[in-house]
Amino acid sequence: MTQNKRPTIRTVAKYVDLSPTTVSLALRGDDSIPAETRNKVLAAAKELNYEFVPRKRKSERKRVKRVVYVIKDYGDQPVIANPFYGQILNGVEQACREADANLSFVVMPHEYPDTTELPVAITENVDGIIMSSPYPRSIVDRVASISHCPLVLVDNTFPGSPYDTVMADDYGGGYRVTEHLLEQGHRRIMVVTGLARSREIPPSFQERYRGYCAACTYWGIDLLPPAVVPEYIDISPSDRREPFQGWLGGILAEHPQVTAIFGVGDLFAIAALQSLQNLGYRIPADFSVVGYDNYEEMATIIKPPLTTIHSYKRAMGQVAVQRLLSRMEGDDTPPLYISVGANLVTRASTNLAPVREPSMMTNDRK
Repeated sequence: MTQNKRPTIRTVAKYVDLSPTTVSLALRGDDSIPAETRNKVLAAAKELNYEFVPRKRKSERKRVKRVVYVIKDYGDQPVIANPFYGQILNGVEQACREADANLSFVVMPHEYPDTTELPVAITENVDGIIMSSPYPRSIVDRVASISHCPLVLVDNTFPGSPYDTVMADDYGGGYRVTEHLLEQGHRRIMVVTGLARSREIPPSFQERYRGYCAACTYWGIDLLPPAVVPEYIDISPSDRREPFQGWLGGILAEHPQVTAIFGVGDLFAIAALQSLQNLGYRIPADFSVVGYDNYEEMATIIKPPLTTIHSYKRAMGQVAVQRLLSRMEGDDTPPLYISVGANLVTRASTNLAPVREPSMMTNDRK
């Protein structure tokens, strides 16, 4: 029945024979409404059990924070399809949605020319920026100085960084996956890595190799220098493995006692695994192969499935947003380096080390 309906401001207006606008102003206590009229409206609202909740003026409403996610174009369409940075972006989106922050993303190359103006999206009307992937420090500093807003790095760091940084526990993951191989009896482990566009080994790859070094040192095993894939060789999933295969075959000819390969990313590991199979080797009977990052759509389909380190990519994005929002709200604590944990995922690409010829094992200590 109509009398059971919840009263509205129009109900009050009709009851006191005034316009809804006049009633609204009266309930707000606006000075333009005579005191007698205000009292009449307040009494009617009380009698009708009408509860007035004033709307905030536009100037009083909370301004929506604008966050920009900057990422290199890795050739994925859309960008969110990238198995690493796309997952980080998923975490960033979720955290921004929960914080009612407006998110946009900008695709920008690592080798962005100094003479080219930065994209307007990261220089105007932006409250905070997340730069994901190993951008050179010169570009990071340029973005920070021109945007005049807080900036958080994801999967990138450099000595003396003045920015909050969110990384996977690459050192710990590198240590754990190497330890797994050592526990299987492998004593000559080769690390396969690559270069960023800056022609330097990315910080995350460096940390994974440092974890390898620490594990080998603890076990008393001789270290091998990292095998750096030349820039002209493509390691992305492809039927053409000949360039990588030829390069890897040459490296193994120089180190015939190697029994395991640690690819600092799953793409490196999968390229190595397939190339070894093409060369006639059995995985894991002749070589064990491990990766890093756990790209499940690839790591579980490859034969045999790949042992790897699972990094919590969505969590990295969520933590980055938390730090950025804190900075945007005035947090002036010193720059933080945040490491997000990583776990070993054991699959069928690793097994006990094969027995090599005695002449190949002269450096064994354990």
